This record gives sequence, structure tokens and C-alpha cells, in this order.
Amino acid sequence: MRSLTHSSENGQIMKQDRRQFIKNAGLGLLAFNVGGVATMLSPAEARSQGIGYQVLNRAEVSLLEALGETLVPTSAEAGIAYFVDFQLGSSIRETKLAVRYLGLDMSYPEFYRLGLASVDKSSWTSFGRPFVKLAEKERVELVRRMMKDKLGDWDGAPASKFYYAVKSDGADVVYGTQKGIERLGVPYMPHIVPPSDWGE
Repeated sequence: MRSLTHSSENGQIMKQDRRQFIKNAGLGLLAFNVGGVATMLSPAEARSQGIGYQVLNRAEVSLLEALGETLVPTSAEAGIAYFVDFQLGSSIRETKLAVRYLGLDMSYPEFYRLGLASVDKSSWTSFGRPFVKLAEKERVELVRRMMKDKLGDWDGAPASKFYYAVKSDGADVVYGTQKGIERLGVPYMPHIVPPSDWGE
């Protein structure tokens, strides 16, 4: 059976059974590099520990968190930026991002980079400030226009598709667990009960 290996803090080689790795991934835990060691963390845990990003830069992370909060409250704290960044660093076949279902003729990192840049450009055009500096009412107004493709200065895939992708990412991070479903006041009735919540 194949095993995943990584170096522990004391230099010893540790082996993690592939089945256990897949089980952890199924629970929403992602393998982050912490001090040279592959460590399974939820996106929220990665955020609280300040783990480095693989694909997105700091400005893109701040903008994605601000947009995520507007679309799905608490998604920033839940780790939407870490979730998206991790998936952007994964292979196309393994990514859990909703963008994979949009049939786009561009790379996923390009989709997010162009979308985030367009959000900020539209914010400057409409309100004279970056999106992260907008009041909540202004953010909501810009998002409403985004979902209807009513933003004139937009590059890349249609604005409505970017809206859909980021909102789906936020919903996956915040409500993709049993506790998340229960917060909505909806009974959790899975066909097969998972061993525990992903990412919690």
C-alpha cells in the first residue's frame, strides 16, 4: 500500500497511511505545510495559525475575505481564502471549487485573479475606494450588480459566474458540516452519517 511521507520536527521520517490521508481529506481537513511537516488542518485552523498561502497574494486574500463576508457571513473566519488557495494549488481533477462546473476556457487561478481584480476595479469606478474599504451597503450594491452582470468594467469570465463561484466557496466552508447545516435550522439527514464534521 502506498504511504505519504513527510519529515517530522526532529528529522525522523513519518509515514501516514494513504487511507487515513483520504479519510482526513473527506472530513474537510487539508494538508498544510507547517514547519516542513504536512499537517492536517481545517481552513479555519490554518487561518488562526497564519499558515502561508500557495497561490493568492495578501491583497487578493484580503479582497476574497471581504467579498466572501458580503456573500456568506462568517466565511472569512471559516477560512474561505485558505480553502480557495489550497484548491487552486491542487490538480484540476481534485479541486473542490465550484468553478470546475462552469466550463470556463481559462485556468482556475486566472479566473480568481481576474475576478478579484475586476471587483476592485468596479469598486473604484463606482465608489472611488477599494472594495475592502467600502461600507456594507456599498458592498451589497456592488454585489447585486455583479450577480446581474451589470458591472461595465469587468475582465475575464462573466461577473455572475464569479459571484456564483465565490458564494459557493463561502457556503461550502461555512455550511459544509453537520453543525453548519444545524445553524440553518435544517435537520441533518444524511444517507450515510460521516464519522465527524469536516473542518471542525
